[in-house]
Amino acid sequence: MLLSDINSAHTIKWALSLIKQGVQVGLFSLTPNRSEWCKDVEGLTLYIENTKANEIAVEVSKIGYLKSVPYLKQSIKKFKPHIVHAHYASSYGLLGALSGFSPFFISVWGSDITQFPLSGVINRQIIKFNLRRADKIFATSAMLQNAVKAQFGLDAKIIPFGIDTSVFVPGRSEIIFSVNTIVIGTIKALEAVYRIDWLIKAFSIAQTKHPDLNLRLLIAGSGSLEAELKTLARTLCKEGTYQFVGKVQYEHVPEMHRQLDIFVHTALNESFGVSTLEAAACAKPVVACNSGGAAEVVVANSTALIYNENDFDVLVQQILTLAENADLRSHMGNAGRAFVCEQYDWEKNVQQMIDEYKSVAG
Repeated sequence: MLLSDINSAHTIKWALSLIKQGVQVGLFSLTPNRSEWCKDVEGLTLYIENTKANEIAVEVSKIGYLKSVPYLKQSIKKFKPHIVHAHYASSYGLLGALSGFSPFFISVWGSDITQFPLSGVINRQIIKFNLRRADKIFATSAMLQNAVKAQFGLDAKIIPFGIDTSVFVPGRSEIIFSVNTIVIGTIKALEAVYRIDWLIKAFSIAQTKHPDLNLRLLIAGSGSLEAELKTLARTLCKEGTYQFVGKVQYEHVPEMHRQLDIFVHTALNESFGVSTLEAAACAKPVVACNSGGAAEVVVANSTALIYNENDFDVLVQQILTLAENADLRSHMGNAGRAFVCEQYDWEKNVQQMIDEYKSVAG
């Protein structure tokens, strides 16, 4: 049984991939489904506490999760899982820990380890309690593995959130911009941590310095800064040279990557660079910040050009370096594709997790 947000692309990917390998999956979610991905999926049983009161409680405080423990216990009794696996250590990790079920696994995702336990003594104790209840802990990156060890003295096994290289494939589409343009962009939530404003500003400067390059900017994602970022783009960028496409459903993400010529990563302290790997799998060269777990998923000067997290001028220069050199874009894109296939193959990662399940479930 997976304890995880039913609307998360990560949850969807794990659930469907496990089912594809013959695993019967029960999915317990505190939030109702907002898409059709799970409709008529054989091998999937949903347990959703679909009440407005519960949603409000979850938003207000982690204490709200306590109200869902009885329903989780009922769901476990009904589904009879071999293993309960919580994805996200703070919320679903707390529910799993309080369920009393064993074997119990936790996968840490990022902010549940890098931010939540650092924001107060109670939060730290919650994470400590949850992790110590787990029979196994998993992390997607060495950064998160090290954080678990440094903060709580516990070992976590790295199982990357890899890429399905049969879905994320090379190509260049011209649905939004024509092929005679050079499209720079990203696929990220429009939140402060991802610094999309840096991308917009860097694009504007690159566009001004080299109008002959016919540069275009593509931003996919939604978030609290959407209006602010659109205003910034209108102020800095030439009309008709940029496009915000909003939130992209996961099944359309590969096609969105194929709209790009250069993928730009501007996030600070990202725990793992899934979107960067997705771009690389589509043979797109990357400009990447060297901070956090994202630095683990690129090879400097091979699959990506790197800049220091506070060095905006170098970000601009790296974008221009790739924009000016089609051969370099092709070479780095091909290297990125090979790197993903070798190091981050999703089928291998799924099999790793299934092997972990079998080690305790028989």
